[in-house]
Amino acid sequence: RISKESFMNWMQPMVNELKFRASYGSLGNQNVSGNYPYIANMNFSENDPGGHNFRLSHFLNGTRPMGVEPSGLVSPSLTWVKINALNFGLDFTRAPYPQYSLLGDYNYKLYYGKLSVTKNGVINTSIYTSGSAGILKFIHKSYPVIAVGVGERFYLTNNFAFKVDLRFFINNAPIPFKTGALRTGIDPIPNYDTFEDRVTYTTNLEFGVNYLF
Repeated sequence: RISKESFMNWMQPMVNELKFRASYGSLGNQNVSGNYPYIANMNFSENDPGGHNFRLSHFLNGTRPMGVEPSGLVSPSLTWVKINALNFGLDFTRAPYPQYSLLGDYNYKLYYGKLSVTKNGVINTSIYTSGSAGILKFIHKSYPVIAVGVGERFYLTNNFAFKVDLRFFINNAPIPFKTGALRTGIDPIPNYDTFEDRVTYTTNLEFGVNYLF
């Protein structure tokens, strides 16, 4: 389980169980025609069912002696028939998950100026703080959420800007730590209402664009 490794401790607030599985196998197939298809068999018969005469062309003591010959050519590329099987997957917790968020946002401009990008080119930029409030919709219920942050806009035109936002969110959310929440095959999915709630803190770094009408 990846979630038990020390380098994955940062995931604990969100994912309590994470397991990657993979398997590969190769099986032989013995359902082939003939007993020795990989070697040339030697036929020894005066006349086989096909009517072939296996007597040699020269005479010995007045008769043509019996001869043998291979039944056919064997392909040098003939090899063992194999069936390969590959299986992999990712098992993870089945705690309730967020579907979408709806927030109202207020920005307060701290700085507006110009940023030099080349020797002869500059772009306008602004630094601002933000405050947001709204709802966070999980699969089974909605929770109130507030957020504060700081960001910067880079104006490529008078109306179009590229933005970077760093936000800190506070909201209630289901606790994913629950016995039996790991997918293990046919075990029943835990009821979402059986997960307890707690206050959750999340930090997001967002990149986006703005268009000013």
